[in-house]
Amino acid sequence: MNSLKLLIVDDNATNREVLRGQLQRWEIDVVEADGGEQALMHLHSHQINKNVKPFDLAIIDMQMPGMDGTQLAELIHQDENNKDLKLIMLTSVSDNGDAQYFAKKGFSAYFSKPIISSDLYDALAIIVEDGKALEQAQPLLTHHYLQSLDHSNNIVKQSGPNAPRLLLVEDNYINQEVALCILESIGLTADVANDGEEALEILNQASAENSYDLILMDCQMPKMDGYLTTQNIRNGKAGAHHQQIPIIAMTANAMKGDSDKCFAAGMNHYLTKPFEADDFNSLLRLYFPSIA
Repeated sequence: MNSLKLLIVDDNATNREVLRGQLQRWEIDVVEADGGEQALMHLHSHQINKNVKPFDLAIIDMQMPGMDGTQLAELIHQDENNKDLKLIMLTSVSDNGDAQYFAKKGFSAYFSKPIISSDLYDALAIIVEDGKALEQAQPLLTHHYLQSLDHSNNIVKQSGPNAPRLLLVEDNYINQEVALCILESIGLTADVANDGEEALEILNQASAENSYDLILMDCQMPKMDGYLTTQNIRNGKAGAHHQQIPIIAMTANAMKGDSDKCFAAGMNHYLTKPFEADDFNSLLRLYFPSIA
């Protein structure tokens, strides 16, 4: 991954910053463009200066003023020097049939925003390898296709088969990155769900043989908060093999009674955000004594 050079194209500076943070965590070289014109300028730069490394892939936002993502994709692939550049589409507005539409426009993958870190990593690994996993993704790579893969396969996972399997349930991008960085510092990784509904879906897709070992659960989330999500897990709605899974609550509220509310919902431990890395690590070591 650390040899890749990627172009991010998005008119929203915050979106670019978050995506850049995800990519740079994997030591990927990132260049940003705030729209189609600037993106084309960056793509032409290696043609002008042969010492500039060409891009391996571009991640493009759909909704941009002046030139949307599909229009940019057409211009990129019309250029003989960039006709084989792999493209990933990110969109905040999705609809039925989008996957077919974006595949016809030349994209290799399509995801709704915000893209979870595990999906992004897996998509990059599959696209760069350009092998069987990409060929079988019809019409292109999506979240659902990635979830259908055997995640013990080294095509999409760095961690070994005996590594603890964690699920981070958090709707805030920045909080996701903080937690993932702390996990990485002690040799752990986590799949990410952006809300409780997505967490239940991910847990249900994991077999008993490939079940999760621990959940980091934000308490305040849209759609389904951490309390209700935990209750659903304890009631078997994420599979019987996950009913007793350890759940660590994470909450921004430090009000009296919050810890009691977490324990009443079925959570095992409680952390107040922003949490100290040492406290976070010490708690994880209770469950995984072998980690560094």
